[in-house]
Amino acid sequence: MKNLVLIICFLISTNTIKAQDITGSVMNTNFNYQMINNTQYNFTFHTSFSFGFQSTCPTLINSTFSVVNDTLYVKGYYDITGAWPQAGCDRFDTVPYYSSIPSNIHFIEMSTNVIGYNNTPPYIPSTLTYENVYQQTFIINSLNNSNFSNNLSKNFIYPNPTNGTINISENIKYDKIIIYNNLGQIVNTINKTTTGLYEIRELPIGLYNLIFIDERSFRIGETKLLKN
Repeated sequence: MKNLVLIICFLISTNTIKAQDITGSVMNTNFNYQMINNTQYNFTFHTSFSFGFQSTCPTLINSTFSVVNDTLYVKGYYDITGAWPQAGCDRFDTVPYYSSIPSNIHFIEMSTNVIGYNNTPPYIPSTLTYENVYQQTFIINSLNNSNFSNNLSKNFIYPNPTNGTINISENIKYDKIIIYNNLGQIVNTINKTTTGLYEIRELPIGLYNLIFIDERSFRIGETKLLKN
């Protein structure tokens, strides 16, 4: 009788893992990339999962690269179908990219994608892919500020430095502004105003990259802004 109870508990536990929210299995991913030379880049994924021992931790089974407009998309696919029990584990994975990055590419978007059990009734044995569970966008030259090209006159944005309010000249034909910190992380996206006046008091003190995007989603200019 005792053995029967243990078997039933095991089956219930296994079914719970299969039927849980797949996207919730990924607790976090820290992304980064490194330029080895002009024809090799290493993209790293440090991913934490809510279940699986290190010996059964979900594995990175595939990665893809694609270019859309001015963005290089780097996708890592983790297979969680064999991860058990509910203990938690971490993965450190590096994906090499053996090619030069075209000069028109200004952004890199990395994402964690998950392959897991079908989580919808009647739970017919099958797998589904969940896209962009975690993602992060980098501006390519944010890791090398000495190569940053400031192609907008300082007169277009003022005051700079600022303590929280900026004005943008009407001479710039843009649709929105994407603000990056020096780690290449997006910290704010603001749509164009009729007055060209913006409040950024919530941003911490530091140096930021402002990227100007037009209505076609193309990058038309960039500049630096110091928040004090």
